[in-house]
Amino acid sequence: MSLTIKDLKKFLLTLPEEFDDYEMINGEFGSGPDNEFYYRLDKPILNLYVDEENKELCFLHQTEEEVDKIENEVKPKETLPEVDPNKIIENRLLNDIR
Repeated sequence: MSLTIKDLKKFLLTLPEEFDDYEMINGEFGSGPDNEFYYRLDKPILNLYVDEENKELCFLHQTEEEVDKIENEVKPKETLPEVDPNKIIENRLLNDIR
């Protein structure tokens, strides 16, 4: 099971104040050929995306502008299917709620 916001809040409250200025990153560990070495690949968290429909909080390494550009290139507005406004679930970016 994935980490929930409740779990994240609980963890963050355990951190001492001296961690307050630490930057948050999204990282992953991997290993080289024949497990000769391991590495850590880090990407900065630049944006948060709330997907209410799927009940997910997504930590993005892309800016809001980059996400908008991708969305517009992949599905130009003129080709989007018509949507019932009563069924739209708002997806908010971190900048919208600051």
